Amino acid sequence: MSFMRLGEEKYKSLGIPYQMEAVRLQRRAFQRRVEEIARYFNSRGIHCLVGTKEKEESQPE
Repeated sequence: MSFMRLGEEKYKSLGIPYQMEAVRLQRRAFQRRVEEIARYFNSRGIHCLVGTKEKEESQPE
């Protein structure tokens, strides 16, 4: 769920102001918060996976 600046170059090429220019995230802090939320849901029986399917498959069982 991390924020990507997707489309920023397209806006620039079209001469349109990119309205999310000032948005900056502290990725590690954000990732920790997302993992905390996932643990909350998982502890209540609601399956929640953080990451990609490839990441999950590459981890040893």
